[in-house]
Amino acid sequence: MKKATLYVNGIMRADVCAADSFFLRLRGLIGRDIDKTVGLLLQPCAEIHTMFMSAAIDVIYLDKDNTVLRLDKAVEPWHFCKRQTKAYSVLELSAGRAEEFGIDKGCELSFR
Repeated sequence: MKKATLYVNGIMRADVCAADSFFLRLRGLIGRDIDKTVGLLLQPCAEIHTMFMSAAIDVIYLDKDNTVLRLDKAVEPWHFCKRQTKAYSVLELSAGRAEEFGIDKGCELSFR
């Protein structure tokens, strides 16, 4: 799995993993320690579920320019999230990290 550094409005925040193949997106964070992973970028992706997960996550929907379209905070395990039709990718972070990193609707994220 590829690694990337997450920047929020130009400020470095965390290292994340990028799931850019079908099988990596299919597995997502299932069976992974979210605190060690910090985050997972699913690309392309417009909707997610938290089936089989063991902890709540923040779900950030991004357009092709990595602008935040929607943020679902602290989504509990065993839920289906509503599809975000204009989303190109989804960033999953452990619950509370979006607020900690200053991520909100309209923020510009970048990955390097």
